[in-house]
This record gives sequence, structure tokens and C-alpha cells, in this order.
Amino acid sequence: MTEDRDFKKVVRERSAKTGESYQTARRQLEGPPPTLTAPVYALWQHPARGLVLGLVVEGGQVRRSLPVTVLAGETILHQGVVAGLRVGKEDRDVVTSGECGITLDPPFHGYAPRPIEEAAVEAGALRPVETVSLPYLVVG
Repeated sequence: MTEDRDFKKVVRERSAKTGESYQTARRQLEGPPPTLTAPVYALWQHPARGLVLGLVVEGGQVRRSLPVTVLAGETILHQGVVAGLRVGKEDRDVVTSGECGITLDPPFHGYAPRPIEEAAVEAGALRPVETVSLPYLVVG
């Protein structure tokens, strides 16, 4: 059985409709690849900046002020920009490969917010959160 047959059908339909080649239609639908892919292998608590994410940069580069998204599978946990970037104890502006630690702005605290329930708001309760364990993936 062909994998991703629904996506291929959409690509074929677009190709027929627009007259583009299959490859051109596929690239248009997929969008550009992320400029950064880095699995998170560790988390450390920083007193003022939330969690520090220990990354292994596999593709692209991570740099200060890069907009990134933290994912757990298909779930978006957090979106922000790289505020701090270090290799060991050395501050860096850019890391192109290997291990590094980043902090984000706004700070990342390691959870995915859930929708606010009316009854909880009326009772004065805090908004519930869903904790999500590693592995995370950072893309930018």
C-alpha cells in the first residue's frame, strides 16, 4: 500500500488544475523545509528564563533571535525566539552543528496549555495544563 496516498491525491489534483508538474505541485504544497531541526535531549531549570533546552543541532543552524517552535510529536508546545545560546559555558551567536543550550523568549516551562474551562474560571481555579515528557523537537 502506498504511503501518504491522500497527500499524493491532493498533489495530483493540484497538478491537473494548475498545469504544474507533479514535483512543482508537491513542493508548493509541502512548503519550504525548516531552517533548523534539533532534538531536545535534556532540560534544565533556569531561575529567571524558564527551561534551558539542551539540543543536538542536526540540520540548519540555531542563532539568537531565530523564531522556533518546540514540538512533542505533532503537538506544538511552545513558540518563541531564541533568547540565549550557549555551548558549554560560552555564549554564542550561531551554532551550526553539535550540542548547545538555548533559552526562549517568552520563556518555555515544559507544558502544553489546555483550553480554559468555564467552571474552573468561575471557581477561581488555575488553568489546567498537560505535562509532556521528552523527546521534544525544535524547528525554526
